[in-house]
Amino acid sequence: MKRLVRCASLTLFVLILQSAMLQSGNRLLAASPAQQTQSTAVAKETPIQNRVGATLTLQSNPLPQPATGLAAADFDNDGKPDLAIVDSSGISIYLSDGGENLHPGANYILPHSVSIATADFNRDGRMDLAITRANGVVSILLGNGDGTFQPPVDFAAGVGPQGLAVGDFNRDGIPDLVVANTTSPAGNSAGEAVCVLLGNGDGTFRPSRCLSVASEAFSVATTDLGGSGYLDLIVATSGPFGSVSVLRGNGDGTFQPPEDLRTSSDPHAQARDVRVADLNGAGIVDLVVVNNIPTDSGANAEISVLLGATSGSWQSPVVYKTGFTSAGTSKRCIFIATYGRPCPRAK
Repeated sequence: MKRLVRCASLTLFVLILQSAMLQSGNRLLAASPAQQTQSTAVAKETPIQNRVGATLTLQSNPLPQPATGLAAADFDNDGKPDLAIVDSSGISIYLSDGGENLHPGANYILPHSVSIATADFNRDGRMDLAITRANGVVSILLGNGDGTFQPPVDFAAGVGPQGLAVGDFNRDGIPDLVVANTTSPAGNSAGEAVCVLLGNGDGTFRPSRCLSVASEAFSVATTDLGGSGYLDLIVATSGPFGSVSVLRGNGDGTFQPPEDLRTSSDPHAQARDVRVADLNGAGIVDLVVVNNIPTDSGANAEISVLLGATSGSWQSPVVYKTGFTSAGTSKRCIFIATYGRPCPRAK
């Protein structure tokens, strides 16, 4: 059990670091192993030590505005992972040189941008971008394969789009989209706030079909919970006790009614982001949720970890307090990455 706890601590460190990155102002902070050469593109910061002894070095790079999301993929087809950073004004591309250094690339003005995802939507072997925007659309930018993108094409995605995820929900081999919205088409915070856009395979999408959840939806993740081969949805909502809604897929682009899951003991907690991963190597999907707890002057933030008990069910949440944020800001974004060897199985 001791080895399991230490490995989980490393994973949580990466989550908290990424959350801090997205709220750190106009800088991109990239964590990488300390054994690397000095970069001419990004300034080195002081190495930091995590809980299990691995040393990471922070690199910083100016951003046009505070970031709200990121996506990693090989955008210029050189075999090296690049980054696309989104803020409220648009997208900034950072290309990797293969030495864990990032160099600024193209910028795209796209007002009201919120979140970002990447996939090959038109199946041409080049990675594309999908960006939710607060004006009710998801914008698709098809990749040229050289780190640049074609002009955006917009598709209706609901009212108040926030987070989004990519998956093949009808098992036709074509990537689809699901978008979390803070308002339903009827204009209230409950109702059909999760919208699915099935892909046509040419970079376009069919009209959205929206699903009901009990509260505002802020983030969505997708995974196969039961091993059925059908992708399911896990939605972070504004419901009490850090409510997360689980919608199980039917394999044809439709989903079963939501099952609500508490991720916090605080009735005022509101889930802002959710991610799925196998954190302890048990072969079962675990959940990581960022909750905001509003106060008069801001919000307290916490990360809840729910280890899978069986396929599609979870143990009671373990909550990690991450601090206070002032009014007008919130910790709501997380990013799961692996560093070093995989987590060992529990003994």
